[in-house]
Amino acid sequence: YTILASSSSALKMSIIQKATRNQARCILVHPWNPTHLMPLVEIVPGRKTSPDTVNAAKDFMITLGKVVVVQKKELTGTVGNRLAAALWREAIDLVNRGVVGVDDIDRAVLAGPGMRWATVGPHLSYHLAGGKSGIEGYLDHIGPTMEARWRSLAKWTSIPPSARTKLSEEIKRSYVNREMPTEEVCRKRDRDLIKLLKMFYYGTDEPVQFGF
Repeated sequence: YTILASSSSALKMSIIQKATRNQARCILVHPWNPTHLMPLVEIVPGRKTSPDTVNAAKDFMITLGKVVVVQKKELTGTVGNRLAAALWREAIDLVNRGVVGVDDIDRAVLAGPGMRWATVGPHLSYHLAGGKSGIEGYLDHIGPTMEARWRSLAKWTSIPPSARTKLSEEIKRSYVNREMPTEEVCRKRDRDLIKLLKMFYYGTDEPVQFGF
């Protein structure tokens, strides 16, 4: 069963498959970088993709040890990339407004929500924060303050020139101009990812499950 799969993170499969003869066997299979380490693979069928193709792609990725999410609808970008884009826009905006620097943004994500999301996703995280009342209790008690934060979030859809300039300057100052070259930073990132994978998933008798 031959499949034509694209790893595009933005181009929709329904557009790609128009140029093919067997549209039913075309599908988007999007891994996360670094692809040899990150568990997540997002599968997005096009309008003409058959259920057999979806199941075959999903089963194959699972045999490779990947964690698979199948999107039910096509959007511009996959679920994971859209979530990352929303977070990054706010991170850029906070830097541009002088609220905090690039290195502190990264530190806040790593030591805060990033660490928590490594064990539970955002929905379960807020459900647990509601205590015995769960998500309903959280929304009743904290919902108004969350809505106030939403109203103050960045809403631009094209990065402002000032933000682009400031982001570039801060990244160069915080990361690029340090003694450690970029290649070594990538190697350190990969080593740290392997440690996390061993701790959470591959290296224990009872691995952490991605989801409940």
